Amino acid sequence: MKAELTRERIQNYILERVEPRRIVVLIAPTGFGKSFLIARTCERKGSRVLHLLPMRSIIRDQLKKMIKSVGSRDAIGFMAGLGDSVEVELDGEKIVIERDPFILRRGIIATYDSAFLTMFLAPLSDLGKVRAHWDVVYYSLYNRIIAFDEVHVLMRADEFERQEDMSENLYLLPSFAVILVDALKCGVLWTSATIPPVSLRLLLELAKKEGVDVDVIILGGNDIMKLYKDLFNGSPEEFVSFFRVEDVVKSDEEYRDIFRSYIDRVRTIVTDEDTLTLAKEVIKLDSSRRILIVVNTVKRAVDVYRELSKMKESEGSRIVLIHGRLRRGEKERRIELIEDFMKSVEKERLIVVSTQVLEAGVD
Repeated sequence: MKAELTRERIQNYILERVEPRRIVVLIAPTGFGKSFLIARTCERKGSRVLHLLPMRSIIRDQLKKMIKSVGSRDAIGFMAGLGDSVEVELDGEKIVIERDPFILRRGIIATYDSAFLTMFLAPLSDLGKVRAHWDVVYYSLYNRIIAFDEVHVLMRADEFERQEDMSENLYLLPSFAVILVDALKCGVLWTSATIPPVSLRLLLELAKKEGVDVDVIILGGNDIMKLYKDLFNGSPEEFVSFFRVEDVVKSDEEYRDIFRSYIDRVRTIVTDEDTLTLAKEVIKLDSSRRILIVVNTVKRAVDVYRELSKMKESEGSRIVLIHGRLRRGEKERRIELIEDFMKSVEKERLIVVSTQVLEAGVD
């Protein structure tokens, strides 16, 4: 790809590789359009897609994107705890989308918990029956593209203090991806901005052992490039493609506006300094009304939250904690609280402490 780099050109490059019997890994920052890209996988004639999401609250938005790609509401369904149907508004028209517990429609959007329960046990509608139609789901998965959106959420990297503690957990998802491709001839797409390098290495090792094709596409700045190039000892294999964000910004005016908006509004600090010490200094010295503190594990997030809550300088501030162990629905509730607060004219300071789980469904 020596022509000018734009998001559309890179997305088309990725779409050419997303097909049955292949694994594609996309690592790209927020704003690149990963979810829109997954919706576009439905554009090709004969394609069937299962888009897996970590949260119910973002299903409606993705349903609209997929309807636009396919051009037919009847070809799209969902699988999640949202009742028998959901209503979405598209171009001023209200559209009702039905639940599809057997994953039969061309495009299906599902939460991880609903999809895995269906795959490994039985469709939700059959759970109370003596004879469950579990086999129907396996037929419907055959040769389908399965997109794991925000896949880092499943890897639970924020649950572990040490990388060696993650070993058993890390093998599960790469093994599942290889099994889907090898046994059911599926195409698998992983998307995230923060896939742990060790998870990617395990996937590549397992895929090579089983003879499964893998493509890795990485879009990022210098830090991201270094992080993943180190994984390949500085000389990546032919199946790895690197694209620099700076090159896309130069060529893509729309993406440039998104990038500049971020740079103008957000001051990012990346440091080896203790997170809690740095956070305290920022709160004491910085007059910013919006402060986001991201740490690597749930334990650290909880510790930082507790310490900041005790600070005199935090009095009068709204402090919100978000991590992967929050009970069902609580994460969505807190994100909605943050969104409402951001829209308000209140002058109260907002401090958000989170693990990287915040990325799922948050623009």
